[in-house]
Amino acid sequence: AFITKLPHWYLRMAFRAGFRGPAWQRMRPLLGACLAEHEQLAAQQGRLPEFADVTAPVLLLVGGRSSREHQEGFAAHRDTLPHATLQTMDGLNHLSPSERKSGPVVAERALAFFL
Repeated sequence: AFITKLPHWYLRMAFRAGFRGPAWQRMRPLLGACLAEHEQLAAQQGRLPEFADVTAPVLLLVGGRSSREHQEGFAAHRDTLPHATLQTMDGLNHLSPSERKSGPVVAERALAFFL
């Protein structure tokens, strides 16, 4: 929630410091969407029980190298959604789906689940 309170110029500067070279060129066009995502995450805090009636099958993928907090959040979603499946992607981290080498692996896992 604290990220939504930070000014956009500060977030751009922080991302610029954290991403260099080609990584920055890939991240720069995503900054607006990233901020919108975090605003929605903050807006949904505490609302997870409201989603217990979702009947659609849900596939949750989390990287095995993601933070413990991230993995626990995914487990809470799995435990709330009646038809959710949580799969851990060993060796991958939070941003792995955007990396060339792991993107196809993530896509294959999702296709296999829904087909």
